[in-house]
Amino acid sequence: MKPCWLFFCVPLCLFSLSSSNAQSLSQSQLTQIDNLFSAFDQGPPIAYGIICGDTAIGKEFGAEAYTCKVPGPTPYRLGNMALHFTAYAILTLEAEGRIRLSDEISAYLGPGEGVDLRGITIRQLLNHSHGLPEYWALKSLMGFTNEERFTTADADQLFTRKLNNLHPPGQRVFFSGTGAYLMARIIEKLTGDNLHAFTQRHIFKPLEMEHTYFTNSDRVSNIVSYSQSGEIYEPQMIGHYDNGPVGVITTLEDLLTWFTFMADQNSAIKQKMDEPILLSEEKIAEIPDGMITYGQQFMHEERGVNKIWDYGQIGGFASSVYRFPKYDLSIVILSKNGIYFNGFLGMQISDILLEDEYTEIAPENRSPIALTEEFKEKIIGSYFDPIYYNYRQIRLQNDTLRYFRPDYGTEQALYPMSKEELWMPTPRGDYYFTLIGNSLQLMVENVPYTYDKVAAYRQKSQDLSSLCGTYLCESHALVLSIKQGKNGNWVLEAGNEERELHSVDGQQFVSAHSLYKSLTLKINAQDEIIGILISNPGIRDLVFKKFTL
Repeated sequence: MKPCWLFFCVPLCLFSLSSSNAQSLSQSQLTQIDNLFSAFDQGPPIAYGIICGDTAIGKEFGAEAYTCKVPGPTPYRLGNMALHFTAYAILTLEAEGRIRLSDEISAYLGPGEGVDLRGITIRQLLNHSHGLPEYWALKSLMGFTNEERFTTADADQLFTRKLNNLHPPGQRVFFSGTGAYLMARIIEKLTGDNLHAFTQRHIFKPLEMEHTYFTNSDRVSNIVSYSQSGEIYEPQMIGHYDNGPVGVITTLEDLLTWFTFMADQNSAIKQKMDEPILLSEEKIAEIPDGMITYGQQFMHEERGVNKIWDYGQIGGFASSVYRFPKYDLSIVILSKNGIYFNGFLGMQISDILLEDEYTEIAPENRSPIALTEEFKEKIIGSYFDPIYYNYRQIRLQNDTLRYFRPDYGTEQALYPMSKEELWMPTPRGDYYFTLIGNSLQLMVENVPYTYDKVAAYRQKSQDLSSLCGTYLCESHALVLSIKQGKNGNWVLEAGNEERELHSVDGQQFVSAHSLYKSLTLKINAQDEIIGILISNPGIRDLVFKKFTL
């Protein structure tokens, strides 16, 4: 059903926020919402939309100089929110009985050329426990930027080179674009249609979403976004034309049509899209963003209010949606002005509209305990996360513990609250750590991140005199160099980028480079450094040999 559109050309727009507690969107609320966007009036477009039931309102902000020159509504890229539509396409095939989520993907795609697709199910693509190398890490590995033309055929090449799978299927949840890319390939193998053609036939045309489509090599998009440098907005065009992970172009009106359609839970597919997806019979797939739904969105409770939300970003485009089923309310934000994450505006709108529904949590009436010598000895040291390759240090400065992130050069004060708990206040909120044996566990939205104390993790010494040099990855034609900096530190050079290296234990190093996150030395029987294994959360143990003439 197409929503009834009310734009802000009238002095007052009324709708029910709750069937049990009808409210109206007052002029005061409209003014407050508009004021949230007043800072963007002189830049490229940014828009918001609000849905309640069959009623939708929307407004766009920005200077005329940046508006689209082609007649019609402003087009936006959804970024990772495209996964939502890929999932709907897969569940459509399941509802038709053409696939089962328990099917192994190798039945449709074969065993895999470079990566091993055996033993992985469609469900594991949806719950992101497939354990395969990560789509975006592979794209970066091949040297593609967002501005370069990148097609589905190019994406196919990502998985033809020999690479280690990250983990056995079903063990670890890591949200990525790999599942969406492979689901799109399954749709094509099964139906003969690429994702663009399939979604046009089954989703977008039936709903009269006339300006929404998946890009591909035949249906490209020339829409421009912007990046901001000081007061200047630089135009940029995204050359990413693949099906699945990020390929959706849409407009505010079309997206509100879609979420109006989704709010009416009149089909088994739509109901399933909003259900949390299981990792196993007893465990729901969850990441810090929330519980993952079949629809590739996140279910999360905040201040007593349940929401289903999602976000995406690519180039200068950003998108986000916040859905509050209990209140029949959805909020959409779209932008092409270089904001990396525009979701904060959606939550600020919800604060205005659901002000009386949120439960304000009173701060705990607790105070830090005294910092004893015993506690200092126990907590001070270096910590390493072997899953995400993050390295942290806890230091002492002026009798206060400091939590230091060497790869980013930031630190915060850390206070003991008990013999096992520490509190770290930050501008983004309070974080709490728990000491568990020799590990430090950080809880983020009920999802644990564990850092092992380096002394307990492993402790090796290594002569690093031969670390400097050039290293070659023959399988991917990549070259990196390591040199010693002016202050005696080790520096990684890759392309035009330099990153400082931080030693975890004398044999493993970490950097802030997204591709070269972890470097593990390969040493021969003569104790000589002969190569490096490169890993990041999306790639494991990529071999670089030390290059010698």
